[in-house]
Amino acid sequence: MAAGTEPMDAWHLILRRSLDIPDIIGEEEAGNVMRQHVGAGMRSQGVRPDIADPIAEDVLNRVFVAAADGRLDAFILDDLESGERLAEELASATESGDRLLSAEQVRDLMVHLKSFVRDHPFQDAAGRYFSLKAPRVPKDRR
Repeated sequence: MAAGTEPMDAWHLILRRSLDIPDIIGEEEAGNVMRQHVGAGMRSQGVRPDIADPIAEDVLNRVFVAAADGRLDAFILDDLESGERLAEELASATESGDRLLSAEQVRDLMVHLKSFVRDHPFQDAAGRYFSLKAPRVPKDRR
């Protein structure tokens, strides 16, 4: 996470980047792309966009809050059982247990985030990604 950013904002930025949305793209258009990504399964099952998009927005917010609270950490570090429990919890829409999305669809979003974070584990203060496993560039070649 870049220095000085709030956890929720950092996870929002991570999802944007994982979906190849350039940082310069406005929030409205970026939000459309994120909702389309999350709601693709519903739309393929015939759910109208006016119904799918608010559901996708709610799921995105639930995932951002869970990630900012550190509840996604164990899953990212390969605790698959905690990921299953969290996906089930986040898929639940209301106190009555109605579903927003299937746990599988929520898990797909979590796996997408996990893959991106695992491939881009560190950021410097300027927000550039780097990996400790990457080969070092000799000083004379910098």
